[in-house]
Amino acid sequence: MKKILVTGGLGFTGYHLIKHLFDYYENPDITVVDNLSSSKIEFGSLINDFRSHVIDLKDYETDEKFEDIYHLASPVGSLGILKLNGYVAKEILDLTYKVIDLTLNSGAKLLYVSTSEVYGCEGLHKENANLCVKPVFGTRSEYSLGKLTSEIILHNINICENINFNIVRPFNVIGEQQSSLIGFVVPTFFENAVKKSDLPVFYDGSQKRSFCHVEDVVRAFVMIMESDQNHEIFNVGNDNNITSIKDLALEIKRITGSKSKIMHLNPSDIYGKKYIEAFNKIPDITKIKNLIGWKPEISLENALNKINKYYKEQNENIICKSGL
Repeated sequence: MKKILVTGGLGFTGYHLIKHLFDYYENPDITVVDNLSSSKIEFGSLINDFRSHVIDLKDYETDEKFEDIYHLASPVGSLGILKLNGYVAKEILDLTYKVIDLTLNSGAKLLYVSTSEVYGCEGLHKENANLCVKPVFGTRSEYSLGKLTSEIILHNINICENINFNIVRPFNVIGEQQSSLIGFVVPTFFENAVKKSDLPVFYDGSQKRSFCHVEDVVRAFVMIMESDQNHEIFNVGNDNNITSIKDLALEIKRITGSKSKIMHLNPSDIYGKKYIEAFNKIPDITKIKNLIGWKPEISLENALNKINKYYKEQNENIICKSGL
């Protein structure tokens, strides 16, 4: 029986990862640690199939030995990280050291979920590129540097401790049950479109994003974990799903049939100087294709249709429960 620890597993990506783990393995023994700091996902009956500890990972103590550890626990979301402005990097690093201890104590294999934000500038990004996070004062740059420092820590500790790990850098993950409360754009647009509220587009909306459905992402996670690769960094994203934020808003308006208006905003007017808008970034996924055999399968159109179906079902459930 495969013994697995998922940190941050009660959130959006964790939900889809756990679903995939149960599909992939026969009766896996899964433990989840999550402090519910980003979002609370409705797991339904699946919640009875694994052990969950609602506790900060830094306070989690166990004598259990795990084979695989997926480290998802982290401040997340463009708005979710704002509340930790000045302490985001510390939180990321504290969590990194904790999961390294758990990995070494178990002799486990670790998948460390980093971020595409470590690239620090616009362009097509390859894993071996020279990284240069611009010294801009704001929470996003602090987040980027915290994640990049964690990557370096893993490689440095490995020199002395021989830790078994791989790193993934996801690009713009989307999917059902993602939270708008911490700043993700796709659920924000869908929820506003359903409510017939304005769709908030920052600046002129020309920012480019490369969206990858979470089912493709978690499939990559497990394939990397099951591979014989070690101490590698992999981009995980969909280089075919590139769109501007304005075009994304227009497409979601079309899919939902919404009459919502697009409202162009300056995020600094709302969130202050600590908010930094993400740069344009596109993943080069040649490495993961060649070494792991993974490639994304879900187009942007299909991803948005899946998400739209989810919101329709949610709305129907609300109507049924209200007796309308």
